[in-house]
Formats: sequence, structure tokens, C-alpha cells
Amino acid sequence: MTEWIRFNYKQDTSLFGILIGDYVDEYEGNLFETPKPTGRRIPINEVQLQAPLEPHSIYALWNNFHERAEKEEQTIPDVPLYFMKPLTSVIGPEQTIFRPKGHQGRVIFEAELGIVIGSKCREVSESEAAEYIFGYTCVNDV
Repeated sequence: MTEWIRFNYKQDTSLFGILIGDYVDEYEGNLFETPKPTGRRIPINEVQLQAPLEPHSIYALWNNFHERAEKEEQTIPDVPLYFMKPLTSVIGPEQTIFRPKGHQGRVIFEAELGIVIGSKCREVSESEAAEYIFGYTCVNDV
């Protein structure tokens, strides 16, 4: 499996490449079309990892963890319910998650699977859906 990452290196920001062991092979161009290797190999300990991508939109599936919904006595929906998250909610590894000012309640977090759609699509059938998936990423949904 190819492990694409986004990173900063020295003064260069928003670079991307493939993680290979302890190194990153840098690429240029459009990640979702035909990225080309630059020939630069950078030690992973010299880069600052960023969020895996800069999304144009984020759709999330609400209440898909039925065990938690039952524990919290929530109604399980008959059909999937989706909502959008703000683009500013995406941060990179090791970046600080800030609690909103004045919030004294619990901070709820969940490990989620992020599905990265690699090309524009609309009203795609279930049998065609896999053709539009670029890859997957781990998400800490707070």
C-alpha cells in the first residue's frame, strides 16, 4: 500500500510525497491526477507532518456507532444521517486540539476511518463507489 503524506520541509510548505521507511520521496503536481517524483528524498525526521490533505469539503456520518448510541439512549436512525464539518477542523499530527472558550463539559473523541474521494462524483451507485476512492486515513473526531 502506498503511504502518501503531506509535510513541510525547511522553508517549503504543503509538500507531498510517499513514505518509504525512514524517508519521504517528494512528488509534485496534482496528487489526484499524475504526480511526478522530484527526485528529492528527505529523512522523515527532518519534516513536519501536516494533515494528509487539504479537503474541499468534509462529510461525516452521524450516529454510525450503534453500541454508543444505545449506551447514550439515542435513537438509531433508519437511514444514514450526514453532516458537514468545517474545513478548519482538520489539523496535522501532533498539533494541539483546542477546547472552545467557555466549554466546561466533556470533550468527546472517536477514532474514525476517513475515506478520501479522489475525483468528482455525484449520485454514484454502490457498485461504482470504489472507483472514486483515492485512499483511507485515520481520523481523530473530536
